Amino acid sequence: MGGIRYAFPAQRGPLTTGVPTAYSAAPLSSVVDAVDVVVWPAPKVTDGVRGFSLTPLFPRASLLREHDPVTYRVLTVIDALRLGDLRLRQHAKEALEILVSG
Repeated sequence: MGGIRYAFPAQRGPLTTGVPTAYSAAPLSSVVDAVDVVVWPAPKVTDGVRGFSLTPLFPRASLLREHDPVTYRVLTVIDALRLGDLRLRQHAKEALEILVSG
């Protein structure tokens, strides 16, 4: 799991409206107390939130929240692995193990 940061490095961008990801989305948002918000850019989403943009692994990832919630959660946790420090990556590894096994 550690290699994902190097194979698919996180590319943060400017503030935008979008769909929460990484530590800004469940399941990590309940265990990580972050000051900033990270989103996949999706300006046309009606319930989007404002945050720093993060290029998703999948170009249409912002649609997954409504169409495939399980895949959405998996990709948000993977984003935390790509983006986070050691503590966040540990939370993300645990969350990913639960998502994949459950």
